[in-house]
Amino acid sequence: MHRRVPPPSPIWVGRQSELERLQVMLLHLPVALVYGVGGVGKSTLVYALAAGRGGPVVYDSVSAGEPLAALVDDVRRQLARGAVPEAMDDEERLRDLAERLDESGALWVLDDLHRLEENARIRLVDALGRELRNGRFVATSRELVPMLGGTADRFELKLGGLDEQNARALWANLDTLYGPSSGFDVAWTRSRGNPFHLRRAHAGGVHEEDPLSAALRTLSADQRLIATVLALSAFDMNVTLVERLLPEPRARAALRELVVRLILEVDGSGRCMLHDIHRDALLASLSGEELREHHARIAELLSTAEMDPVVRVRERCRHLCACERFAEAGQLLLESGAELIRLGVASELFRGFEALPPEHRTPEIIHARARTLARLLDVRRAHEELIRLDVSKAREPLDIQASLAHVSMLAGDLAAAEHQARAVLEDPRATDALRMRTGTVFALTRTYRGFGDEARAFIDAAERRAALPVHLGFLRFTRAFTFWLDERNAEAVEAMGSARAVARDAPPTFRAGVLGPMFYAGLLSSTGRFERAGELLKQTESLVRHEQDPRLRVSWHAMHAMFLHERGERAAALAELRTLEDAFHRSGELLGELWARVWIGRELMLLGQCAEAERLLGETDALARERGILGICAAVERSRREEPLLRLREERVETPHPEKRGEVTRAKAITALLSVAAGDTVAARGAIEAVRAAALGTDYGLDRAMVALAESLAARLAGNPDAEREARQRAEAEASAASVDPGLLGRLSDALGATRLVTASGRSMLAEAPRDDGHVIVDARRHELRYPGHVVALKQRPVLRKLLYALANRPGDVLPKELLVEQTWNKPYEPLVHDNLLWVNVCRLRELVSGSGMTLERDERGYQLRVPEQFVYIAPGRGD
Repeated sequence: MHRRVPPPSPIWVGRQSELERLQVMLLHLPVALVYGVGGVGKSTLVYALAAGRGGPVVYDSVSAGEPLAALVDDVRRQLARGAVPEAMDDEERLRDLAERLDESGALWVLDDLHRLEENARIRLVDALGRELRNGRFVATSRELVPMLGGTADRFELKLGGLDEQNARALWANLDTLYGPSSGFDVAWTRSRGNPFHLRRAHAGGVHEEDPLSAALRTLSADQRLIATVLALSAFDMNVTLVERLLPEPRARAALRELVVRLILEVDGSGRCMLHDIHRDALLASLSGEELREHHARIAELLSTAEMDPVVRVRERCRHLCACERFAEAGQLLLESGAELIRLGVASELFRGFEALPPEHRTPEIIHARARTLARLLDVRRAHEELIRLDVSKAREPLDIQASLAHVSMLAGDLAAAEHQARAVLEDPRATDALRMRTGTVFALTRTYRGFGDEARAFIDAAERRAALPVHLGFLRFTRAFTFWLDERNAEAVEAMGSARAVARDAPPTFRAGVLGPMFYAGLLSSTGRFERAGELLKQTESLVRHEQDPRLRVSWHAMHAMFLHERGERAAALAELRTLEDAFHRSGELLGELWARVWIGRELMLLGQCAEAERLLGETDALARERGILGICAAVERSRREEPLLRLREERVETPHPEKRGEVTRAKAITALLSVAAGDTVAARGAIEAVRAAALGTDYGLDRAMVALAESLAARLAGNPDAEREARQRAEAEASAASVDPGLLGRLSDALGATRLVTASGRSMLAEAPRDDGHVIVDARRHELRYPGHVVALKQRPVLRKLLYALANRPGDVLPKELLVEQTWNKPYEPLVHDNLLWVNVCRLRELVSGSGMTLERDERGYQLRVPEQFVYIAPGRGD
């Protein structure tokens, strides 16, 4: 339904300056409020504003007691010209409304804002003030909306009565339209320039103390019927609908008289509008019995009305409840539920159920209400209601049991879910469709409890009994999902391929047709097929946006989070997962919340925020174990394995799919560290360069820090303290910028080894010194020379040990005298001073190491230490 803005009155006068101010201010501010007492012309002013606007305009008016959600959803549907996605809450609802207004650059004109509850008024005005960019919002109100701290700017225009000159101009226009009327001076004094009261006075009744009461007393029965129906209606009825209240000649005559007497206005589109002043007076004059009679008449009138189906159901239900026909209202909701959900107004359906007094809610109503709550992602309340429901009084008890099994599973009560599912599956009255639906819940419940193989055996048996291709396809889809829950992705992809093959022969329902491709996108991304996965996500996003199923939308976001994770977009995946965790937590859907927390912990591990990850995973594991959700416990352990220190301790680094940037980069960073520690400088250099090329952006701060740490360790092995210090500083800076846990780099370094070894074949790092085992060991930490059967103390020989350490650090290399002098005496080489001194100490050292297999040789360039194959030099630590 697209409601057009009523046209401004043809005798509208005296408001040109206010109109121009309004137009100018809306160029700068997105929200304007026009407020003042009733009848002062607020609506006419904003109608004139809308009439002069070039872009799209949508219109609505607030009905007494109307909830904010219903109002906003009505306008969202106007902008979409059809169904819109169900919003999870008012915040999302208002954000979507602002996006739609911005997208079309539309103006929303809202009458009677004061009828909204005060907090709803404040939230509506503030949200649109903050969110709108291109769209505009103008509302009329008899009350000013409070401005709270931090509220967005808006334009407020207080409208008073006309001045005497413009009041006389209005009177003159009325004289021209309806004929001369005396009494302006009295009318001016009593109305204080209020245009509505001036018009009433011109029509007669100037000398009456209460012209409204007098006007209503003179209404004929037909006129009073039409006016009362319009007063009770929460929307402006069309002339065609109103005329059905009475036989043709009488209805038209009564309408015409009401228009002439200014009790009713009919705009160019045929909408009949009763002014609030008359509405209030009419309703105050009705008895309780008269109210019930008219509500029943309106309910009957709307039953065949051609109008927005959402408004028709809402209004019929309201009027049926008002005349205490609750059973009919409940049946109407049950019959209309599927259509309302398709139109994206499950919240509207729930409000209808809520309007029914508890004593008039049948088991079928309670069941439908609980399913609506679950659809709206309020699993907690749905679970509570189904548990309290007495199934024995229901016409379809198995259907209710199946719903209880499903909702119990979502709520994390797996024992209850399995018990209810078994009861349905073992009941011979269960239909094939109900068995398939319940069998899916049973299989998933067993998988979440840690018995995935048993669940798949159950599915095998169910497949053999499946008579319809659609049932077979759904069972195979369930098998794929159980493999995915167990993170056996290759098998999940194979099973999903089988399910898709069946779906080609027997097209599934629309919901399954959307859920299948989006789940397949998640599976494909786990195997590195991002292009196809991205295409499927884009296609299903478009479908989900128009399909009014909040659970489908949550499922899409879950698969999108997996897509981001597999593609290495860690921060984006983390943000998506946190949003999902919050949504699941608010809904009471424990399974979804635990699943999201497992993957949040995994992303935090990848980002190096391991303390927070371990806290979160520990809490998740404890709660899952308490509830017997052992499948989640297994997923927790898989997430813990992403802790960088554990990855470093693995015996080998697996080669990931080349398209999975995040996994490839982390594997290369781990390889760089392990290669440096092993002394494989070629492999380390290749891994470092690979990480530098791929680890761009904020997602890869830890990876960049890890390769800088590898460079620092390589410099330490090479005996280059300045390069070691510079690389370590780069590593710490990268880690700090990425919010990596303080100390994580230190733990990685310690795990690789604080002991630097030099052997005859190269350099490496070890966590602890090697055993002697027949080696010739120069130990700079303990200041000893050890070889089989001998331990030579060096602690009391400072000159000889420094000379030995310098030569042992580079076995086989000829070290020049300049270097040996600098490292032994920490002084620059002077031939006259140091040649003899160096020669004497080399001779003493040669004698000291004799018998160890090491020899000292001299040539014109300097001195060289030759070592046996079993030689090990343990370099001093940082504190030695």
